[in-house]
Amino acid sequence: MLSAEPGATERWIEGAVETRLRRQSVFQREDPPMYWALLDECALLRPVGGREVMREQLEHLLKLTERPNISIQVVPLEVGCHSRSAGRLRPRAG
Repeated sequence: MLSAEPGATERWIEGAVETRLRRQSVFQREDPPMYWALLDECALLRPVGGREVMREQLEHLLKLTERPNISIQVVPLEVGCHSRSAGRLRPRAG
């Protein structure tokens, strides 16, 4: 996916991968944060990397949901547009 980014160089991709892996370490802490993700069903239907890569990704997500602090929910296609479609939280009132 990173290689599809316009202007992506090998060096940039390596740096982006390192950054993502480093960010994931927060979930290895003794008191990890709660994480709740809404995953659009489209993401599960788009075969990025091929069948084997997709299978490994899904297995990884399933394993993550075994942790008490991680929740991943799939938003079905028939829902259409929903309040989290833009990928950000609502602004706070006041």
